[in-house]
Amino acid sequence: TAGQPTTTGIEPTGADNAMSENDQCPCVADNEDIYVLSDIGTIWRFDPQSEEFTYITEIECGGMNQTFSMGVSRKGRAWVQYVNGDLYTVDLKDPGSACKDPGFVNDDPLFPNFGMAFVANSVSDACDKLYAHSGIGAGLEGPNVGALGVIDPQTIELSEIAKIDSAWGELTGTGDGRLFAFEGSDETFLVEYDKATAQVLGSWPLPGLANPSAFAFAFWGGDFYLFTTEPEDLVNGSHVLHLDFDGSDGDPMALTQIVAEAPLRIVGAGVSTCAPL
Repeated sequence: TAGQPTTTGIEPTGADNAMSENDQCPCVADNEDIYVLSDIGTIWRFDPQSEEFTYITEIECGGMNQTFSMGVSRKGRAWVQYVNGDLYTVDLKDPGSACKDPGFVNDDPLFPNFGMAFVANSVSDACDKLYAHSGIGAGLEGPNVGALGVIDPQTIELSEIAKIDSAWGELTGTGDGRLFAFEGSDETFLVEYDKATAQVLGSWPLPGLANPSAFAFAFWGGDFYLFTTEPEDLVNGSHVLHLDFDGSDGDPMALTQIVAEAPLRIVGAGVSTCAPL
């Protein structure tokens, strides 16, 4: 019910920002790759250097199988949202382990579903928070129709940062505190937001990616990796595209397909803030 946590019988999750004695918010070992989520609840790892996928696990959280989005914490936990709005966590370092329930209460009409990503607090503060982008409906754009929000990983409370002009988008974050969105429908864009105010810091068109039936993306090594499917394609695996955002590959902002068809239809992508900048 509104204002009350869902009773699932699933074990509760601990905080994702607990500090150790010698380090603030350390990274679990081997937590630098991109993880991707299928629409039927399987998680795979994508290695941006080899451009290969590796199957990790199938998740079963309360018997549901329609997944919506995913973020990955520094502890190696996948935070997975289902189409019904429920949010659960999965330990990526213990494949096959049971889902856990963080106790998230989904009662904000601006966030019935949401794209999400962990973002570091700053260059000097590795601790991070989970940010949310309204996922109300494809093509819903206009003044203040959507919002950016932030979920504190300890309290699991969602706070609205500010209204934005897109109600359909995915997020990815970086270890130096930057927040990016993949937004739009008829026209799609990469947008950088100020994570404290939701002010647009930059916007870049993504040609040829109109109306994807599923989409996700992640920041890794100065560039972006986009996972998209063709409009109305509910069967085939996603395309994987590389965006040379920092120009280190010799063609700044070039968008290139690097995998014609992934072994899954990707609806969520998560990369921890441990990933290289």
